[in-house]
Amino acid sequence: PAFVAARDGPAPGLIIGAPAAGPPSEAMAVPLVRRISTPDDGFRGAAMTWIGPEALDGLHDELELGPETILLLAHADGTVIARAPSSRMVGRSAADRPLFAEHLSQAAEGSYLSPEQRDGQTRITGFSRTGPYPFVVAAALSRDAQFSGWRASLVADAAFVLFPSDLVDNGWI
Repeated sequence: PAFVAARDGPAPGLIIGAPAAGPPSEAMAVPLVRRISTPDDGFRGAAMTWIGPEALDGLHDELELGPETILLLAHADGTVIARAPSSRMVGRSAADRPLFAEHLSQAAEGSYLSPEQRDGQTRITGFSRTGPYPFVVAAALSRDAQFSGWRASLVADAAFVLFPSDLVDNGWI
């Protein structure tokens, strides 16, 4: 479909296709196609490459986000293009998920607290539609992981405020 869109459409811009089996391994990948036109805007050909979902896996690892954090790149229709740390959703629809079914219909960008997921995590999800392309990027961070340092600090501060004489008497300060 992306090649056909480049061949049949006059637009010289980048066309990003839906995930499909791509070379060389026939694993799910996203085709990127740019039309090559003749001087009179006729079709001369197309330049095409594929980006595999592992590109997002590398970014997830590089950023050291932790196993509970999810990165998502999807088409605006809900088709998952890349997801990290797990790519098993690539090519499938997430249109029935809260991000697409509820939040994107109300705003082009924002954040929300997701309900508890199958893995037991409640996540803080930030999302945004991308500029001129029909895509959505999202990052979902574990609420517990994000607040664990804050909670530990709060407990230590509360102990110091509520029980200062006990801490001094027991030699903790």
